[in-house]
Amino acid sequence: MAKRAYSVANHARANDADRAQRAREPRKTHEADRLARQGRRERYPGGVRASGRETTRRYRALKNRAPSPHFTEAEFVEKCELLGGVCIYCGESKPLTADHNIPLSRRELWPVSPRSVDDITNIVPACQSCNGSKGDKTAAEYIAWRAAQNLAGVDGMRNTESRDKIAA
Repeated sequence: MAKRAYSVANHARANDADRAQRAREPRKTHEADRLARQGRRERYPGGVRASGRETTRRYRALKNRAPSPHFTEAEFVEKCELLGGVCIYCGESKPLTADHNIPLSRRELWPVSPRSVDDITNIVPACQSCNGSKGDKTAAEYIAWRAAQNLAGVDGMRNTESRDKIAA
């Protein structure tokens, strides 16, 4: 705590010292900045990962550009009833959300005709916790991940035949 208090109290002095150093040796600091940028490019060849806000913005833009037709609420309710009204991954009867079997973010896995990406055929019912922890995995990848983690619900699910159809 004392170190934090010192840093806060001397913040302006540290900034002034940094500015003075940059003014005295601009080439040296410019070279250090260039090497740091080069190191980041080598560590993150695809670019520095976007912030959470940027990732959300990209996801929403991608979803808005997803080809039609979108599924309706009635279709989703019908699919939930068909699959027993439980989460396809853990088998619990919690409030269900629509989960994409092939995630919108995994464009390389989309079919040749991407019309079915946001269609009811690509939607499975999942509870909020499973849908959130699934992330950008496909349903088959997530089921395998749950089995590897020994998470409850994978082996004792009531609707294993439905889960196996979705994972295939």
